[in-house]
Amino acid sequence: MTAASSQNTDESLTDLTAEVFDIDPEALKSWIEQAVDWTTTNVLTLDTAIEVAIIITAITAGFIISKISSAKLAQIINRLHAPNIVKRALQKIRKSLAPVSIFILLSLCLAIAPLMVPDIRLGLVDAVTRLTAAWIVIRLVVQIVHNPTMRNVIAFITWSIAALSIFGFLDNTVEMLHATSLTIGDFQLTALTVVKCLLATMIMVYIASSMSRTVERRLINIPGMTSGSRLLIGKIVRIVLTILAVMIGLTMAGVNLSALAVFSGAVGIGVGLGLQRGVSNLFTGMMLLMDRTIQPGDVIELSTGGIGTVKQMGSRCTEVITLDRRSYLIPNEQLVTQPVINWSRGGRENLVSVVFGVDYSHNPHQIIKLATATTDGNPRVLQFPEPSCLFTGFGDNSLDFQLNFWIADPENGTAGVKSEILLALWDVFDQHNIKIPYPHREIFIHNKS
Repeated sequence: MTAASSQNTDESLTDLTAEVFDIDPEALKSWIEQAVDWTTTNVLTLDTAIEVAIIITAITAGFIISKISSAKLAQIINRLHAPNIVKRALQKIRKSLAPVSIFILLSLCLAIAPLMVPDIRLGLVDAVTRLTAAWIVIRLVVQIVHNPTMRNVIAFITWSIAALSIFGFLDNTVEMLHATSLTIGDFQLTALTVVKCLLATMIMVYIASSMSRTVERRLINIPGMTSGSRLLIGKIVRIVLTILAVMIGLTMAGVNLSALAVFSGAVGIGVGLGLQRGVSNLFTGMMLLMDRTIQPGDVIELSTGGIGTVKQMGSRCTEVITLDRRSYLIPNEQLVTQPVINWSRGGRENLVSVVFGVDYSHNPHQIIKLATATTDGNPRVLQFPEPSCLFTGFGDNSLDFQLNFWIADPENGTAGVKSEILLALWDVFDQHNIKIPYPHREIFIHNKS
């Protein structure tokens, strides 16, 4: 291909690009020429190649030093007779051994190279050295953040801002973000405002979350406070701090909250209509925790007949573990609007009744003594209050009785203990030849002839 044809091809590509992006072809050609000249003058030079070689050598050597020395340094730190906080700090520094080694090697190069070659340019090496130093400092400072994901996000964002500042692109980036805007009526939303809003809100929400966890840990150490009160106060503190964090974050980002009043009101109405059940469950859950009618650990019986132990009470629902070890999530609203028996309030004793009947040929006094004796020795039956057997009436086919006794573990159900008592009654009746009646019917046939 000749030089003329190559030049024509470049010009046609330039014209096509300018036409697609609606740019003046002459301005585009001028910009491309300036970019090529700058690249040829500042990038494709011997000094740049030397700087790139120095940086690659320092990075390679730094990782090799870290790989060889990391395990030995860990053993040395563990053997030190120092407080644990000092050891933890040294261990964190050890994990940053690679960037520290790279920083030291590049700093030595910046100090020694000008003495050996006076006219050498090391601008790129100096920039990478400062980037490495910024990374080391940032990684050490963000160790105070306990959440690993938040720690990495903060470190990356901070280091990116430092990199833009070191290379001189920070002001241009800020201007570009500020110039990119969206206008809605009198409200103007810029890309810079969005970025600042996200950063400020994220940091403030994390601070609020950390403060709420600290409050919850402190509440655990208060002996006179019930578990329900701790849970209620913890949730209120978390919700209030999160709302304040979002408002402070928006204010720090320069967002005028009054401009969002109408919009937030409309959104609030829509969300309220769509999440009215969720809001109802939230407030009923707070009511339950406040009046302490139901608390974690209570044994409750629902209107459907199921019995279980309250494991935990959340903002939306309450978790109940039933006798078959299944976990049921019951909306808090149902615990307020429907009848619920709480076996844990006023004592855990539960009255259990067994109804039976015997033949009319037997003495009811004897039956009462024998039936009452069947509860002796049963580990689940309480001896105080004492079990009792009542003669309830003369039935169509039997003498009717009701055996009453108390248990102290209603969470284990009543079907099992009823079965044990019924089997004991069967054994006693069989031993004393006591008959259990069944219905009799007499049929009379009248012959009219």
